[in-house]
Amino acid sequence: MKQTFAVIFFVLMFFLGFVYFFISPQQIVIVAQSCNAPKTTVQRVFASNFLRNKWMPKEVKKINDNQFLYNGCTFRFATDFFQSNRVAVSYKSIEANSLFISQSVGDSSLVGLNFILPETNFINRLPQYFNAQHISKTSQQLLKSLSNFLAKPENIYGTTMQQTFVKDTTLISIKAATVQYPTVSDIYKNIKILQKFAKQNTAIQTNPPMLHILKNMESGYNFMVAIPVNKWIANSGAIMGKRMLPGGNMLESGEVVGGFYTVDNYLKELENYKTDLNSISPAIPYQSLITDRLKVADTNLWVTKLYYPVF
Repeated sequence: MKQTFAVIFFVLMFFLGFVYFFISPQQIVIVAQSCNAPKTTVQRVFASNFLRNKWMPKEVKKINDNQFLYNGCTFRFATDFFQSNRVAVSYKSIEANSLFISQSVGDSSLVGLNFILPETNFINRLPQYFNAQHISKTSQQLLKSLSNFLAKPENIYGTTMQQTFVKDTTLISIKAATVQYPTVSDIYKNIKILQKFAKQNTAIQTNPPMLHILKNMESGYNFMVAIPVNKWIANSGAIMGKRMLPGGNMLESGEVVGGFYTVDNYLKELENYKTDLNSISPAIPYQSLITDRLKVADTNLWVTKLYYPVF
């Protein structure tokens, strides 16, 4: 009997010694995850309330735009744009804060969270350790879900985005201005002028018309239309010939379906894509008008592709 008590006492002392010497009174949760996206992309997606709803795991319960419940842990994201990398976690009686850290690794990023849990007494040290393990596992699952989301450009930008090369190297163009946002009639009146001019010069249009619209800082809008042609045509009055560098770099979107407002929103995403790639542009972005707007009145059926020359 004495031997049994001695064994139990020894095991208990060993256990308590293990807890005391090997489990810290203050647990630190560090999780990291690689993401196949540039650092700027990761930071923007993480800070966006709209995109946050999309990259979170399906099992997450949304409390509000900035709070989410997952595996018993409540994650709270910063509401202040200038501190958008702050995140807090609550689990049982634990409250801890972290910064969302992202670091560039080539074309990808390494992201991480670092929660410092409150110090606890000896009695609660072991439960605190298991709570920390639960927070760590849950946080890792969140970062993994973010990584999976970032792996597909269409998740980030709403459509596919890719780097490609200049195909149309010879253009004719014309500029115009309007007080209100250019209408279909305004745009195609100028496209018709270019098409007539090309025909007069025995040139063939090789791809859909191009369009660029710019808000005038003072009033109204400036816009330019162009058509790619199969040969060089000399300038004539308001009609200007343009050359694009053969084989030059180009950012290209997938097909965008919708009217002017929809296209404008995707142009902003194309700008984001250029920024994410740290690209510099030698020329303006443009819309390729796949659908003839004069023949199709329903804007829900309009198809557009977006392009941005870069280097």
